Amino acid sequence: MFGLDAWLIWLIIGVIFIVSEVFTVGFVMMPLGLAALASSLIAKLLPDSGLGAQLAAFIVAGIILIFFGQKLANKISKDPDIKVGAERLIGLNGIVLERIDSAKNTGMVRVTQEEWRAKNEDETTIEKGEKITVVQVDGTHLNVKKQKS
Repeated sequence: MFGLDAWLIWLIIGVIFIVSEVFTVGFVMMPLGLAALASSLIAKLLPDSGLGAQLAAFIVAGIILIFFGQKLANKISKDPDIKVGAERLIGLNGIVLERIDSAKNTGMVRVTQEEWRAKNEDETTIEKGEKITVVQVDGTHLNVKKQKS
């Protein structure tokens, strides 16, 4: 075709697919480009293999690379569960500095060297010195629960 060897045609197709990956959404063109490069390698190393073997290599390699490539891309591009601001305190333990009493709207805790106003999630009192776990952030207050002894 066009006076070019089959391996060179597959190489050009592979490069076109790989370059086009930059302009597409998703992760499909790169695996197809790599599959075309595999077909190019087959055509170069086994020049008598014929178009059928090259197409078979392209299809098999394409399917495998798309399947595993999608899994890898999803794993790499997954949004990390990085908590920022006060949200980072959820699940952390602390200590009560001032008695937590919902009726009197009092309570202060220390979590990671920071002092916060606190409310007990079940609205019972928690005495000074007891250990707590942060359940939720509600504005400038932490909703906490008493740790079980």
